[in-house]
Amino acid sequence: MLKSTLIIEIGTNSIKSLIARKEGSDFTFQNIPPLYTRLGEGLHKEGLLSPLVIKRNIEAIAKIIEQSPAEEKVIIATQGLRTAKNAREVTDTVRERFNITIRILSAEEEAICSYHAVSDNRNPFVIDIGGGSTELICKTHVHNISCPVGAVFLKEMFPKTFYEFTCIDDFLFCAYKILKGFVKLENHSFIENNLVGIGGTFTAIAMLYKELTVYEESVIDSTEISYDDIKKVLRAVYEATETFVKNDGRSDILPFGIAIALFVMDAVKASQITVSTKGVRHGYVKLFCN
Repeated sequence: MLKSTLIIEIGTNSIKSLIARKEGSDFTFQNIPPLYTRLGEGLHKEGLLSPLVIKRNIEAIAKIIEQSPAEEKVIIATQGLRTAKNAREVTDTVRERFNITIRILSAEEEAICSYHAVSDNRNPFVIDIGGGSTELICKTHVHNISCPVGAVFLKEMFPKTFYEFTCIDDFLFCAYKILKGFVKLENHSFIENNLVGIGGTFTAIAMLYKELTVYEESVIDSTEISYDDIKKVLRAVYEATETFVKNDGRSDILPFGIAIALFVMDAVKASQITVSTKGVRHGYVKLFCN
């Protein structure tokens, strides 16, 4: 019987997990539906996780662990726990309850995991938009950039809601003005071709682009979408007004994730991007679970 490993990735907006099994030199992945726990809610203001946020994230971790048949269990975390002043309240609780030490990835480790998640048989420039940070990664890792702003944090920095803007151009103008303070692309020689986008923003864009009502990984993975079509998706979300915002843990932050995607594509003069359903957890398995 193949050994199975549960990988739980605690992100700023959601907890994503998978079960990995090694077959020869390769891995097979069984993806588990994400839980939207919004770890980063209010985090950028004082740098603290609220008791309610901590409680719902611990409960989500417990649910995943209790339902998993995997022999080994690994928990990793990204920007949210990396920056929270009281992150130990989470790590200590998890250690005491589940006897698991959370590995909080450095910005560099997160970027490299993102790259290796999608680097098979290609030389991509990877854009990973998370809830709390955005990583831009190339093959040499010399020019990797980790920006401390993702869809959740950008939303909380805005002076008003997405639907209060008179048009999407005004919304993007405001977003770009904020992002210029965080995403520094000057003096970086990224190649604009072979862009690969990972993270919930890009999979949500692909779902709307393909008019899917349910998540279908096989349909979404490797979707090629142009800059102009991403802007059309943003316009469609805007024209749907607030009826688009569902209690799904992601739709309220989607416009802000799309703004980051467009900002980066503008900066590197990219006309198209390929969407991947892989993420940090997949890259972590390849790098650290051999």
